Amino acid sequence: FPDQFESDIADNHNYFNFSAGLLWFFQPNNTVNMNFGGAMHNIIRPNVSFFDDADEELDRRITAQFGSQFKVSNKISLVPSLMFQKQGPSQELVIGTFLKYNLGGYTSMDKLNLQLGAFYRFSDAITPVVRVDIRDVSIITSYDINVSKLTAASKGEGGAEISLTWTGLIWSTRSKAKPIRCPIL
Repeated sequence: FPDQFESDIADNHNYFNFSAGLLWFFQPNNTVNMNFGGAMHNIIRPNVSFFDDADEELDRRITAQFGSQFKVSNKISLVPSLMFQKQGPSQELVIGTFLKYNLGGYTSMDKLNLQLGAFYRFSDAITPVVRVDIRDVSIITSYDINVSKLTAASKGEGGAEISLTWTGLIWSTRSKAKPIRCPIL
């Protein structure tokens, strides 16, 4: 940076932020469940500028989502989902589904599932996904395939992701607290 800017750059840059959201889960029977959710992020719009005398407020981000699971048979389920986000002038809509195949038993203790899916981020990318659920742990791999105007810059190369998720009980099974029923993923 030129000397005239060095004194304006903050020595430290920290800020407090706050987000809140709600999720509604509904299971009318043993073959269908649905969840609807929404959240607001950056509620207090913190100043994120790196300069002492500048004020650059972080835009609020609104998120809305829907997910469901429909049992097609004892072993096969469809797991569609939709998510919309908007922050300032930017927005994103992602829609897709998994085909879930139960490789193991029928209880959560011997859960073994293979899920194959694809998601579309409108005007941007197609994402094939493979997910393996082993009891309370899920291993998820995905690869974004760019289909937007950026394809020329990205040369058709996408981005790979690997995720590890744990969905176990918060309390031990010996606890007197009643477990909270959560959406079935």
